[in-house]
Amino acid sequence: KKKIKKAFTLVELLVVIAILAILATVSIVGYNSFTNKAKISVDQQAVAQMNTVLQADEALNGVPESIDKVADLLIENGYSDKFQTYYSKHTIGWLKEKNTIVLIEDASKITYPESLSSYPVSNVITFTVNIVTDSKTLLDSLNSASSMSVGYTNIILSNDISLQERATFSVSDNMTVAIDLNGKSITSEHKTFKIGGNGRCDIKNGTIVAPQPETISESEDPSYCVGIFGNSTITIENCNLTAGAYGIATNGAKSKGTKIKMKNCTVDSNVSFYSPAGEWDVENCTFKRTSVICGGNVTMNNCTFNCDTNRKAYTDEEIKNNYGRSDGAQDCGDALLVLNRRSSGYEFTSLKITNSTFNGNENLYSLRIIDMEAENATAAKIDIGSSNTFNGKK
Repeated sequence: KKKIKKAFTLVELLVVIAILAILATVSIVGYNSFTNKAKISVDQQAVAQMNTVLQADEALNGVPESIDKVADLLIENGYSDKFQTYYSKHTIGWLKEKNTIVLIEDASKITYPESLSSYPVSNVITFTVNIVTDSKTLLDSLNSASSMSVGYTNIILSNDISLQERATFSVSDNMTVAIDLNGKSITSEHKTFKIGGNGRCDIKNGTIVAPQPETISESEDPSYCVGIFGNSTITIENCNLTAGAYGIATNGAKSKGTKIKMKNCTVDSNVSFYSPAGEWDVENCTFKRTSVICGGNVTMNNCTFNCDTNRKAYTDEEIKNNYGRSDGAQDCGDALLVLNRRSSGYEFTSLKITNSTFNGNENLYSLRIIDMEAENATAAKIDIGSSNTFNGKK
């Protein structure tokens, strides 16, 4: 006799499949619940650690006056990465009245610390973290930050970015925009960042390139890496800036109240550094080509200024007569050109440079100071002393 092989019936197979599907669903739900709890726990631990830092600082210095001061304190203590939460529904914020970092869930309620859950979310100033992958997400992030009246936005690059248009944004009084280039580069065909407003902007850790055009005529539109057109507080740290016309520049009359701090930067441009206004604190920076200072209150230490050997040497009279034109003083190749009393509108207060090196040659000055003799303009107090080193003409 032939043996009949037994097999599963279709019904039995369907039952088994159904049971497996149920088990898989239960497992997935259980796994998701477990991972979400783990993420929530990590966020809570981070908040608890940040609050320990806040409480210790409050005992010494009192409650911080603004969210950017809170951010500075936390960054100094190694918590900059904690602004980005692991649980997707969480947002981190600062409840000023309790000087406490809190977790907000679904932008609707405080969930941690639980003792503060009764406080309205509207009382919390939030930290926003945007991971930028391309030019669109960068511009969208900057536009979003510009629309906010208070808060702290941290923009982090994950890729090199090529901008087809200028990144123009304004930072309101109680707002901070922190741009972490994260070792990446931003390249613009013309201008890169044009910053307005009265808030704060930090740019760090990367490369900014704005190659064209090289013209710096006041009647035309020059290229620059960072142009400052408001009264903001700006920090640029650990950056390489390369531009056709200006590396970094303020806008004169529109930027009298600006405060700029530069540290550990290298700038290579037709005019690497241009200060017609603002309060500058510059430390350990290298300017590969000509720098021009004609206004503001400027302090520089441990910097290197280099002449531009591809440019011609101008006489003092040529500079006085042609300043601001594309064939004028800003095209001269001196390492550092200081124009005192350019005009009453520029309010040149003081210039102090210490422990720095000025590199000229037999034709181009390492340092040139010219009195422009503008009517009613007050002469600046200039202190460039013996701690500096001068190579070439002075």
